[in-house]
Amino acid sequence: MKKLLILSTLILTTIFMFGQNDQLILKKYKSNKQKVIESSETIKVITNSGKRIKGKFNVIDEKTLAIGVDTIKISDIKKIRYRSIGGIITGGIIGTSGLLGAIGGAGIIISTSSEGALAAIIGVVLGVPVLTAGTLIATTGILVATVGKAHKPKKWEYRLVKAN
Repeated sequence: MKKLLILSTLILTTIFMFGQNDQLILKKYKSNKQKVIESSETIKVITNSGKRIKGKFNVIDEKTLAIGVDTIKISDIKKIRYRSIGGIITGGIIGTSGLLGAIGGAGIIISTSSEGALAAIIGVVLGVPVLTAGTLIATTGILVATVGKAHKPKKWEYRLVKAN
């Protein structure tokens, strides 16, 4: 029993030691909503000078972060892009729904085109809007899943937390 207790304590201690990462905390001014970004996640930073830097970050101090070899002061950040898991899942669902709509619109056009002139006209009138809407929805889903949301300092407070 003592061995099991010692082993459990050792495992939990190891998990807690390695589980502490540097964090970038984004806090929305209007609603006080917070997003916590761990240093193991990829962010894209656009500086005030227009430089774009993408990668995993490390916190140097409470006013400076590093991405690769670049060090960036919080005051020099124009916007931070971050892809959340929720955004990736939502974008995938939206994109898939749009793709199904586009396929449905194309199916309407194809199936009615061989039925005769009047059916073909009705098929095009009904199928083209469905195909167009499906394509636009699929494109929106792809953008939501791949680009991520921009967090600008006008609306979000940036705070860096260094792991102990």
